[in-house]
Amino acid sequence: MKGFISSFIAILAVAAMPVLSAQTVITIKSDIWNPFNGDPKAEMPGYAVEILKSVFEKQGYKIDYQVTPWTRSLQELESGKTNAVIGAAKEDAPNAVFPSEEIGRNQNSFYVKKGNSWTYSGPESLKSVKLACIAEYTYAPDIDKYIADLPFSQPQVKMLSSKTSRSFRPDA
Repeated sequence: MKGFISSFIAILAVAAMPVLSAQTVITIKSDIWNPFNGDPKAEMPGYAVEILKSVFEKQGYKIDYQVTPWTRSLQELESGKTNAVIGAAKEDAPNAVFPSEEIGRNQNSFYVKKGNSWTYSGPESLKSVKLACIAEYTYAPDIDKYIADLPFSQPQVKMLSSKTSRSFRPDA
């Protein structure tokens, strides 16, 4: 998800486009990724949600923004159960339609404990550290390849999901 420098919102799956013109509700799903999209019940649910509401509600549509796990959001976009996903990169949703101009960009960063002198200098430098990643997210192409090429049980990489993130301890 949340591609390295990517188009930011997969507005509509190609298969869903004809259906959208006949409906009044646009269903959008994603996991929480502040400041782009946060709590749907919040006064400020994230600027991407606010932009979508501003654009589409003026045209008579209702935005139904829901928080779901990232992988499920992508699966439901692909199957047509949802109209859009916030934060998808083209690698995440290759069959989706993307805007010609993104409304946001993200930058990946690495963090270490105070006193640790490690810095990222390419995928090879990751071999000396434990890396926590969010399952099914897209990072930079070289990092995605590094993660994909590792054996599934590799102890240096911890894949987090909505099921595992609460039990993750970076020092374990």
